[in-house]
Amino acid sequence: MLLIIFSRSFLEKNTLLNFFKPQIMLKIKETKQCPKCESSWIGEDMFTVFKKQKENESPYWKHKSDEEIQKIIKESYSPPYYFKREIGIELAWDHPKHYDGVSYWKCPDCETYFDRFDNMKETSFNEVFNCEKST
Repeated sequence: MLLIIFSRSFLEKNTLLNFFKPQIMLKIKETKQCPKCESSWIGEDMFTVFKKQKENESPYWKHKSDEEIQKIIKESYSPPYYFKREIGIELAWDHPKHYDGVSYWKCPDCETYFDRFDNMKETSFNEVFNCEKST
């Protein structure tokens, strides 16, 4: 077991956030549309989706009021409160370019792959997965 003890003066001068702050921060561009075909990647707003589920007798939503649904959305998600359509691709742990999170985005309309860390550079299935696509 590791026990770390901080003095009061240390804690007053340094917040734990600053102490454990990562040294490298990647700036990730948020994209609202496909860089190639320009189709919108913004989906329906969450309240509309959950309200439809309530109307379809979803076991979770059917007994909740609209106000309760709005409250759950605000407590569970971050603004803006809408779903996104792009497909996130996380590479397997043994992949040479593995990252613990989404590394590539795929457009649901034109099916083009984009490298999340290379300024949304267009890439191919073969480059992403290091293999040929089977048909």
